[in-house]
Amino acid sequence: MVHALQEVHRVLVPDGYMIDLRPVGIEYALEVVAGEQVISVGNADAAGRAARDQAANQAVEQIQTMGLFIQEAHTPFSLYTYFPSPIDYSEHLLERGGSTQIDDDTLANAVREFEKAGTNAQFRARHSMIISRYCKQDVPSY
Repeated sequence: MVHALQEVHRVLVPDGYMIDLRPVGIEYALEVVAGEQVISVGNADAAGRAARDQAANQAVEQIQTMGLFIQEAHTPFSLYTYFPSPIDYSEHLLERGGSTQIDDDTLANAVREFEKAGTNAQFRARHSMIISRYCKQDVPSY
């Protein structure tokens, strides 16, 4: 991953910016939304992403230590993805084949709360995200 970031540095214009936008954490909050009410129904487990998160964090730290980039801004935020129902979300996870999973008890609770919330209810996953801006530094070739 460090090699890829070195390549970004090589091709980026002088004083150019690199943007780091990615999810963080190993759980996504699952919520039923009904009007102004937000009902927490559990978490989706994205623990399979933990090693990638750690590698990305280490790579970004290393390129800063090398003097290739300096972080100018860093902001955490929530990104919401909406699905027609909890079942649709579960099917989406299976179709993607990624590492995020929802256990049976959490899914059952989500379905119960979704049905109780009525016909105008929405189901969403709340992802913890970061966006960071790094400025390219002028350093000798490596």
